[in-house]
Amino acid sequence: MGKTVNFDAALSKRIATWVEQGQALELRWEVLNVFHYRRFVLTPANTVTANTDLTTFMNLAFTNVTGRSMLINVRYHF
Repeated sequence: MGKTVNFDAALSKRIATWVEQGQALELRWEVLNVFHYRRFVLTPANTVTANTDLTTFMNLAFTNVTGRSMLINVRYHF
């Protein structure tokens, strides 16, 4: 199978609070695995029979990618 490709993104904004003292507030939002793309590492069964385990049918156990994560940071520079 092919390799896994993850796309990450970040937005940040720095807001001056006390310019004469050089203080600022920084807001940052980071998103990991932006497009939430999943690649199957095993071929799941595409038919349901009486013997199919419905707890794992087309489940995330067949993929090699974790879910999307988001981080929100607030930092005060002084």
